[in-house]
Amino acid sequence: MQTADDRKQVQDFRRFHEANAGKLIILDEAQEAPELFPELRACLDRREFENDNTQWLLLGSAAAQLTQLAGQLGGRYGEINLWPFHIGELTGNFAL
Repeated sequence: MQTADDRKQVQDFRRFHEANAGKLIILDEAQEAPELFPELRACLDRREFENDNTQWLLLGSAAAQLTQLAGQLGGRYGEINLWPFHIGELTGNFAL
């Protein structure tokens, strides 16, 4: 969520979620919007009862801060650490 327009889109979180229900929603630099995490937790809690298959992918370059905020989700998340590409991965030449 890098621009003011991006932040404005998710300001009314419930409306944003309803408009994108059933999709994969990617929030880049999610640590910049800590106010969304309680809303997201409530949304995840309602999933089972509302038959909601929306998927959320939270990305962020401030890993420690994002992990701390994700703790507010109370175990409703998984974490994957991604590392930079190795040139061999990009060219198909995997010999080091």
